[in-house]
Amino acid sequence: MRIKPALFDKLSKTHAVTSLLGDNATLGGKDLYLEALAPESATYPRITMEVTQRDRVRHMTGSTGLVEGRVGIIVSATVSLGADAVADAIRLALDSYQGATIGSGDDTVTVSTIYVDTDFDNTLGPVDASGSAIYQRVMELVVWYRESTT
Repeated sequence: MRIKPALFDKLSKTHAVTSLLGDNATLGGKDLYLEALAPESATYPRITMEVTQRDRVRHMTGSTGLVEGRVGIIVSATVSLGADAVADAIRLALDSYQGATIGSGDDTVTVSTIYVDTDFDNTLGPVDASGSAIYQRVMELVVWYRESTT
C-alpha cells in the first residue's frame, strides 16, 4: 500500500501520458521513474517522482488509515513545449481523480482524491557551450488515500 508505486502504475497505463514519453530500449520501456533521479541512460521527455510528505490522520484511539500525501512529479524535456505537454497530460489524468483503487499487488491504494496543488516551470541551463538547456515542469500533487492500520 505505497502511493508512489500506485501512481507509477496509473501513469504507466495512461496512454495520453506514455505516448509523449521517450522510449528507452536500454531500460526496457518508457522514461517514467519511481525515483527522484533518472538513470544517465534516460531519454527525454521523462518523468521522475518522489513522495515529499505523508500526514496520517489520527483520532483518540489511533490511526484512521487516512493519509494526506504529497508527491512531487518532475517532467523534463529538451523543449519547453514538450515538458508542458507531458505535464498537462498528467494533470488531466490525475487532477480530481477520486474514489478508485490504483496500483497492483501489494502496491494497491484506495484513493479518496488527487489534486494538483502547485506547479511551476524550471530551466536547467547548459553545463557548457555545446550543451542544451533542460526544461522542467515541477508539479506537487496532494493525494488523499487509505492505508492499512494493521
